[in-house]
Amino acid sequence: MLYIRKLLIVSTVIILLAACSNSKEKEFAGLVAQAEAHYHDAEYSSAITVYEKALELREDKDARSALASLKKEAQRIGEARALWVELSNVSRSHTNVFDKESLFDFVEDIRNAIIKIDNFEVSSDDFPSSFIDKFRSSNEYGMLSRQLELVEGTHTIGLPSANVTEDVDTIRDLLSRLIEEYPLPHGFGE
Repeated sequence: MLYIRKLLIVSTVIILLAACSNSKEKEFAGLVAQAEAHYHDAEYSSAITVYEKALELREDKDARSALASLKKEAQRIGEARALWVELSNVSRSHTNVFDKESLFDFVEDIRNAIIKIDNFEVSSDDFPSSFIDKFRSSNEYGMLSRQLELVEGTHTIGLPSANVTEDVDTIRDLLSRLIEEYPLPHGFGE
């Protein structure tokens, strides 16, 4: 009788441990699925948080790898967003462009933003690379770059056709069209 009682207790403990383990495994799998859903919905910070919760339950090399990749992509999204915002804010930060000196400051700030965008690494197969590559390859981006060169050249050598107001309006128009044509994608605002 004592033997059967011990056997029953041991069996019950084993069943309880298995149930707890199975419950944790289901919770882990559910969290990973939830993190992947957040990722596919471009909710990157939510996906990171949920992956971290899943990894608190148990270590998993695939979940750890997905989390590391996601953090890297979220960082690159932040960098791409900052570049886009910097370029889009140039026009607002130069409200009084009325002479050659203020025109050159305006052009220089746009050119500096463009240089940073041109230097953004797009060899990765990720969302930020795709966005910046399309942005840089657009007609509007090329036209803006050429207009900046034209304005710099025209005003540097002092051609009589150099009109600050017209040039500023043209640059603002090109910049506005570029920003409107390529707004920040869903997921870049997080």
